[in-house]
Amino acid sequence: MASSGDARLFGLNLSVWVAAALIVILTIVLRKTPMGRRFCAADANPRAAWVAGVNVSSHKLAAYIAAGLFYGIVGILLSAFIRNPTLRVGEPYLLAPIAAAVLGGTAISGGIGSMIAVSGAALFLTQLGQMLKMLGLSSALQYIIEGVAIAFGMALAGLNLQQTRLGLKRMRNRFG
Repeated sequence: MASSGDARLFGLNLSVWVAAALIVILTIVLRKTPMGRRFCAADANPRAAWVAGVNVSSHKLAAYIAAGLFYGIVGILLSAFIRNPTLRVGEPYLLAPIAAAVLGGTAISGGIGSMIAVSGAALFLTQLGQMLKMLGLSSALQYIIEGVAIAFGMALAGLNLQQTRLGLKRMRNRFG
């Protein structure tokens, strides 16, 4: 299995292709199938889903089981990539997924999110971290800059663009 850590397909590591395939498959399943819509409904509004006949507790249990399966797959891919895993190999990845989910527009309290948006946010945070490391900044300064980027992204995500445009148009008509 360790030899697959260096495997490349079209110039990209095999882990990238596995992640991309999972993102596409899960996006299609969650958005286009009745089963996926029931999973989303059970998380977005459990009471309404229960009234609609969705067994919320079994869907939540299945979601945790699926998440555990995917964590295992990622752990195997990470171990193959590193080749010498230790007990602390996952420490840098504890808060990054939460930050990517929030930056991608998924509410921490639950609800419907977008796998594509979360993946884009994860890619952005990874690239930002690599850029800050290349600049030679201290870890503390890297965390501060990443935190500011996350806060800025969350503020932008909460912004209602249509309402903002209307407000700017009113100001332009009033003063312009």
